[in-house]
Amino acid sequence: MEENISMAELEQYLEFLYGTDTGYVYAPTLSRTLDWDQNWFQWPQQKLALTDFIRTASKDGNVHIAPPLYTTKDATRKGVSHSNVVWCEFDGTYTGDFKGLPEPHLQIRSSKDTKVHCYWKTERLDSSKAIEEITRRLAYFLDADTACWNVNRVLRPPETFNYKYGAPLPVTTLSFLDGRVDSKIFDKAPVLQIRPFIASEIEIKAFRATLGKYPIPDALRQEILTKKPKEHGRSTFLYKVAADLADVGANEVDIISVLYHVDERVRKFADRSDKLERYASIATTVALKRLAESSSRVYTFEEMLNVKSINENWLLPDLIAAGDIGVLFGMPSIGKTQLALDWCEKLSAGLPILGREIKPIDVLMVSLEMNEAGINYVISKQVEDYDLKSLSRMKIAFLQSASHEEIRMDIEAYRPQLVVIDSIFAMSIDELDQKEAARIFGPLQAMCKEYGVAFLMIHHITKEGSERKGGPTLKDLFGTIKIHALISTAVAMYEENEQLYLKLVKTRWTVKEEHNLIRTPNLTFTTTLKGGNAIASNDTRAAGPGSANLSSS
Repeated sequence: MEENISMAELEQYLEFLYGTDTGYVYAPTLSRTLDWDQNWFQWPQQKLALTDFIRTASKDGNVHIAPPLYTTKDATRKGVSHSNVVWCEFDGTYTGDFKGLPEPHLQIRSSKDTKVHCYWKTERLDSSKAIEEITRRLAYFLDADTACWNVNRVLRPPETFNYKYGAPLPVTTLSFLDGRVDSKIFDKAPVLQIRPFIASEIEIKAFRATLGKYPIPDALRQEILTKKPKEHGRSTFLYKVAADLADVGANEVDIISVLYHVDERVRKFADRSDKLERYASIATTVALKRLAESSSRVYTFEEMLNVKSINENWLLPDLIAAGDIGVLFGMPSIGKTQLALDWCEKLSAGLPILGREIKPIDVLMVSLEMNEAGINYVISKQVEDYDLKSLSRMKIAFLQSASHEEIRMDIEAYRPQLVVIDSIFAMSIDELDQKEAARIFGPLQAMCKEYGVAFLMIHHITKEGSERKGGPTLKDLFGTIKIHALISTAVAMYEENEQLYLKLVKTRWTVKEEHNLIRTPNLTFTTTLKGGNAIASNDTRAAGPGSANLSSS
């Protein structure tokens, strides 16, 4: 690369942008008290006045300049005449990798090494739409600042200072190359499809209803409703809000609706005529990143053998691993809550379940059906079969509402590895059909991914399912709810001929099993493999974590 920085940087920069063309140069300033002033200079007649102004004004505040020339003293899109360059701005993400595109003809370091403005010299571009089509492509393709592609964007010229970070940092020329490129070269950067949104679509009046649709953490909700970032952090804040909303499943239209209202307070784009397009651009960006994170991965057979094994993530071996959702279901009042509490105690103490050796884990039991007095009655009996000290990793939560947000807050506070929820019906706000089941399970899936937590959901079935010979089937679990694929394990608890049974009606990781289930006077449970010997028992007091009591009861 042959560099050419012979003349003074500022003069070189201005000649590069405007050459022998005519028009108005827009050079606004931002004082240290964050007040904007518009300044206009005729090019080339006032070239000397422009350079003197930039050098003088930079001693007291931030000076900017618009890359295009203007027809009139109108800083909006309408005032733009044409541009000889296209650009992108790296706001902390500069690496020097242009992904196969030509190296920029001019690179300006705007403060720190990772904050760089890049310009490519092209043929004269007379259409604002054509300019923005390229600058937008560049911003997204090169992972630059996606808020800086508008045709009336202003950037920092060299020989000025950046006062955003306290002590003034110099703005300098990083590199300069002669020549120009045909703008068609930027067709290598993919077209970004952003659908146009109109105010009626983003349901401006339904802002709080939009917030109520998703399991939004309390901290994010407070940011959305009250936080006002510093002037230079507004764009980053809007992107963070959008990304956090995408993480809890918000769609693009709802993200735009929230951004619209947040920006009424933040005032990053609120006063611009293209603000809805800006919010749509942000929503599209986070959607693209989410899509990229879920893009396909292809392995050879040998590579697949070397992938991290699920054996490292078991909570209940062969049945539930970190990130899984399982279901324990049966008739109401058959003892599912008692069994779930007993399993939570075993998991906390590291005691066998269904013959499987257990490592002690942190467990959270969320009781949405029984109150404190009822749970106290059960565990006061069950604790007789345990060493109380071994149960320190178990917690029991009673929520004010059966909301995903409360569950998420408890997960963030206590960081359990397994959450047992009693029950799916208690979380329902409508008839438990396919749509309602998706509303319940969708956010739980998101929490599995975010926290690496697993869920065991308790569910009630109808009498018809419980009276089926051989016990209920997977069909009895959900009826018309088509979410079987979302769960890794389904365990049916049923009674037949006055004998309790547990049956694995779905499992991804092992063969289906059926167990005799025996309830002790202390409301704990022992199991025997149906037709075989007892494989797990708590008939005597557990000595502590890891002390497996195996007997043939």
